[in-house]
Amino acid sequence: MEKKSLKLPITLLVLGACWSIVYIIPFIQYIWYDPFQQFMNATNTQMGLLITIYGFGNVFGAPIGGWIADRFNYKYIYVGSVLLNGIITLIFVMYPTYFMAVLMWIGFAIASLLMNYPTHIKMIRDLTTDENQGKIFGMNETCIGIFNIVFNAVMMVFYMKFMEGVAGLKAAMISIAVLSFVLTGIAMIVLDNPKEKIAAERAKKAAEAKVKKENKCGC
Repeated sequence: MEKKSLKLPITLLVLGACWSIVYIIPFIQYIWYDPFQQFMNATNTQMGLLITIYGFGNVFGAPIGGWIADRFNYKYIYVGSVLLNGIITLIFVMYPTYFMAVLMWIGFAIASLLMNYPTHIKMIRDLTTDENQGKIFGMNETCIGIFNIVFNAVMMVFYMKFMEGVAGLKAAMISIAVLSFVLTGIAMIVLDNPKEKIAAERAKKAAEAKVKKENKCGC
């Protein structure tokens, strides 16, 4: 009973961490604009275009991601989004050119807006009944807020440890990449497989129906 009671908060914490981490790097220029600009040797216009590219991912990626989440195993899509976030972050650290940034921001849009956002919403909704949707989404936002604080604090520690500037920015981004890989493994273990969940629910309903039938006929 205790194990079952811990399942929900642990799942919510993992989901909150995964949501938080896939949005950090795409919006990193709001935290460290000058070091980020120096890192890529980009103009102000180019910096703005990166966010525009990411915005198009929201317009086109989310609806497609929702369609995919309804038709495929959304656990693997969700876990894959966190893994992809770590991979893209490392690639960007190794090749910090503006051209690479454009490609990586398209990748971030795919990871967070196409793969993560729709599946995250679906998984949160599946955690409870229709009567408790407001409550579960409120708890979800709390977990996201907690990990926004945690991950930004981690980045700040690495940023300051490596003397700030470009070196600090690289260290901060690498820390997020490593945390993404760690979260990939945790999410794979903690999150339920929807196919197994559906099969278990069907088996439970079949067993209940069988018991009712036996009770009715007095067998």
